[in-house]
Amino acid sequence: MPPDIRGDYIKDNSPLIDEGISNLKKALELRPDYDDAMAYLNLLLRRKADEATTPAERADPSILKASRKRRIAAGAGVPVQAVNQLLNQFEQMQKMMKMMKGGNMARVLRNMKGMLPGSR
Repeated sequence: MPPDIRGDYIKDNSPLIDEGISNLKKALELRPDYDDAMAYLNLLLRRKADEATTPAERADPSILKASRKRRIAAGAGVPVQAVNQLLNQFEQMQKMMKMMKGGNMARVLRNMKGMLPGSR
């Protein structure tokens, strides 16, 4: 997203994201097994983590060391483990996209089997 549009997006949507996170946490307190709320909460927390990163960090996630991860986690209001999990998922997706680019779809599907929930 271009930096000027990104700034406007964050300014306009950050309060909505914060409100959504708060409401979803309340819903999960009432009904902890509400999977859809948990999935949507994870998406919003990822968005908050993305908002807390700098352009250099978004361009090259390999520069994210412990201190940067702590800053991102604090800015997003999530534990550092959540930032680590997001980075691991990003790396897995990068690997899968590289395999897809090679045109070996059978190999991609075999490797995805281990990534899908409940397929381990």
